[in-house]
Amino acid sequence: MLENYDLYTLTVLAVDGIFVGFISGLFAIGGGTAVVPVVSTLLPYSSKVAVGISVMQMVFSAFYNSYLNYKNKKLNIKQGIFPCLGGLIGGFSVGYVMKIANDIAISYLVLIMLTWAIIKFYFSPTNSNKAENNNKFLHFTLGLLVGAIATSAGIGGAMLLTPALIAFCNFELKKAAAISGLFVAFSATSAFISMSYSGYIDYTAGAIIGFASLFGVKIGNYCFLKTTNSLQKKLMICFYLIMFSLALIKVIKQHGVF
Repeated sequence: MLENYDLYTLTVLAVDGIFVGFISGLFAIGGGTAVVPVVSTLLPYSSKVAVGISVMQMVFSAFYNSYLNYKNKKLNIKQGIFPCLGGLIGGFSVGYVMKIANDIAISYLVLIMLTWAIIKFYFSPTNSNKAENNNKFLHFTLGLLVGAIATSAGIGGAMLLTPALIAFCNFELKKAAAISGLFVAFSATSAFISMSYSGYIDYTAGAIIGFASLFGVKIGNYCFLKTTNSLQKKLMICFYLIMFSLALIKVIKQHGVF
C-alpha cells in the first residue's frame, strides 16, 4: 500500500482508469489485463496488491458496461446467468490463492492466461455456422473454472471466457463478449469480497481507477456497438499481444534482468 499519492501516482491511476474503461467498453472485458501490468510496472505495487486494485476497478467498469450492453440489446441475461453464477462461486477462491502464491507465480499465471487466450481466440471462428450449445451445466462449468483461475491473476476472465464461449458454445463474437462482460461483474464482486478479507486491496487506488474508468467505458461501448465482428476480433488480438508484452517485461524485471 502507498502512504502518499503524489501527482505522478494520481496521474498514472487516473489515466490508466480511463484507458481501462475504454478497453472494457470496447472489448467487453474487465480490464485487469491492463491494470495489473501497468500498475505493477509503473508504480511500486506488488503483483498481489495490483491484482486487488484490478479486482476493485472491475466492479465499477463491468457493471456499468453490462448495463450499457443490456440497454442496447446486446446482452442476453438468460443465456449469461449460468456462466455468471459459476464465476461468482469461482471468484471466492482468489483470497486463498493469494495467500499461497508468490508474486512471480502470479506473474507467470498472467502470462499463461494471455498466451492461451491469444491462441484460442486466433483459431476460433468469428461467426460460427453451428447451432448454439445452450447446455446450462457447460455454461456454469466454464464460468466456474474461468472465475477461479482468472481472478487469481487479476483478470476478470472475459478475455478467457469470450474465446471459450465461441469455441465450445458456438456463440457469435459480440454475444459472447457481452455475456463475458456480465460474468466479470459477478466474478469480480466475489473476488473483491475475498481479497478484502485477505488485505490485498489499496482502496484509494482502486476507487481512483474505478471512477475514472466509467468515463472510458461510455466511449468504448459506443465503439463496440459500431465495429464489425471481424474488426473486433483483430483489435482484441492486438490488445492481447500488447498486454502480453507488458506482462513479459514484468516477469523479466522480477528475475533481475533489468
